[in-house]
Amino acid sequence: MDKPNCPICFSNSLEIKYHGNIRNGKYPNVVEDRRVIKCSECSIEFLSDYKMDYDSPGYRELVDSDHTADAYYAIHDKDQYAKLSFIDLSKLRE
Repeated sequence: MDKPNCPICFSNSLEIKYHGNIRNGKYPNVVEDRRVIKCSECSIEFLSDYKMDYDSPGYRELVDSDHTADAYYAIHDKDQYAKLSFIDLSKLRE
């Protein structure tokens, strides 16, 4: 394996932290034979050889099965009600 440079600090002082299969999006999607690399300089850990356009509909479909805003709201809105109890609602603007 060619060792990449760190995407943050560009160091080449890297070590393999994990080598094996990783989940790709929702279970049971798996990508085989991947490596998690840790930079010894800045401590970031990242996947080697993994390219994903996080703004693409394809990514949303991998993680949520739908890339529309309405689908996102349907999945995540229910989680927001519990969080509202921690917010001082008098501080919110209209």
